[in-house]
Amino acid sequence: MIYEVNIPASIRTAFTDKVRAISAKYGFRPDWLMIVMRFESTINFNTGNHGNGATGLIGFRENTAATLKTTQAVLAAMSRVQQLDYVDKYLAFWKAGEKVNSLTDLYMIVFLPAKAGLPDSTVLFRSGSSGYSGNKAFDTDNKGYFTIGDVGAMIKRYAGNVPVVSQTTAYLLIFVLIIVYFYYHRK
Repeated sequence: MIYEVNIPASIRTAFTDKVRAISAKYGFRPDWLMIVMRFESTINFNTGNHGNGATGLIGFRENTAATLKTTQAVLAAMSRVQQLDYVDKYLAFWKAGEKVNSLTDLYMIVFLPAKAGLPDSTVLFRSGSSGYSGNKAFDTDNKGYFTIGDVGAMIKRYAGNVPVVSQTTAYLLIFVLIIVYFYYHRK
């Protein structure tokens, strides 16, 4: 699994097993969750405060922690494996199983869940807003705004060569290819 070497060997199996279980529960690739958590947790899967108002593996905000019936302080004190339970609760709250079909979708559930599933052309923030100034790096073209597509492009660049289609989409594609093959090769 991508980035598993960034997890201490003493907890690596427990952590990656839980990542796989969470990903299977919602129907997306475990690598996607690792990418999102690494991106959001200051590269090292830090469960503590990040100095930007966010805490933990997916950058929990105080209002998000309260929604999950906890606090940022409690989350920050958890181990990586323990905090994955709250990642799971968060994904359940935002109905990730219904909304996540790509790496971009998963990241949007974490970054701005109300916008998850909208078209890539959807403008998220414009210059002058606090959302823009806090996330200006997504505006790589200096347009003065950034879209879901811009966010997705950055996450995909960050991911490198990790496949970005869901397992369900991959299985469907294989099924269609098999049908096409038999259709054209029947006697």
